[in-house]
Amino acid sequence: MTDSDPSDRDPYAERLSRARERMSADYDDEPPARTRSPSPGYRATGILHGFLGSDPATRRLAYGAAGLGGLLVLAIGGWALMGHQPSGIPVLGPPPGPVRVRPIDPGGMQVLGADAPTGDDGAVARLAPGPEQPRPDALAEQYGAPPSSDTPPAAPGPAPTAQPAPPSPAASAPAAAPQAPVAATPSAPVAPAQPATPAPTPPVAAAPAVPEGGKYGVQLAALDSQEAAQKEWARLVHQYPDLFASRTPIVERTERGGAVFFRLRTRGFASIAQATSFCEHVRLNGLACTLAGF
Repeated sequence: MTDSDPSDRDPYAERLSRARERMSADYDDEPPARTRSPSPGYRATGILHGFLGSDPATRRLAYGAAGLGGLLVLAIGGWALMGHQPSGIPVLGPPPGPVRVRPIDPGGMQVLGADAPTGDDGAVARLAPGPEQPRPDALAEQYGAPPSSDTPPAAPGPAPTAQPAPPSPAASAPAAAPQAPVAATPSAPVAPAQPATPAPTPPVAAAPAVPEGGKYGVQLAALDSQEAAQKEWARLVHQYPDLFASRTPIVERTERGGAVFFRLRTRGFASIAQATSFCEHVRLNGLACTLAGF
């Protein structure tokens, strides 16, 4: 076997020789410097060092002032959190007092009974008058005829029977001599009896008739005097003739709470629906109108 024969080589010796070659290489050369971008903290530190300078006393003063400022900020923040923290969970709700207060004098036109619910003011309910009944006596007085009695005539009683007169003594005795005929005296003419004139009956006041159109009415205002009510009606007729020109005013005096009011009303509606419709048209013009019972 010769040295040139590859089968006689030792693998271990080859690895060892290669390791020796690597160890004998020159490693004294310095590696190339690594270039990297400076971090933001390093840049900020460089700026701070440039601002404070290299004097240690100046840096200590600056660091002390920064520490005092930080302590002051922490103290203020802690006082704000601990001193103004509300007790309990906040509850959102309406204010304790009234939001709006009703004025003592609301002003405007005062309508009696407009702000009181029906039946709560202690007033007694008044029913409307019934239908008018016929009055024959009033018609008889109008046309001059005597009123006829509604009672039937009384039945005639039995006629009295004539009792026979007792015979007189002169008639029973025989006549002695014929008496001479007596001359008849002329009788005075009798005047014919005049028919008795009936005594004039006192006039009977007719019941107030319901105005043409119906018995339901409405109330327009309640004023302090009758003159004020009449002026108010004249104003309404002048400004709204299509509503009030064909109506008749009714002024009623009433007392309530020690005060006297004069109600300005009008009626002549055939039904409550017609009166309600009239009030709706009146309210469209900015006026007051309520149903009223007569």
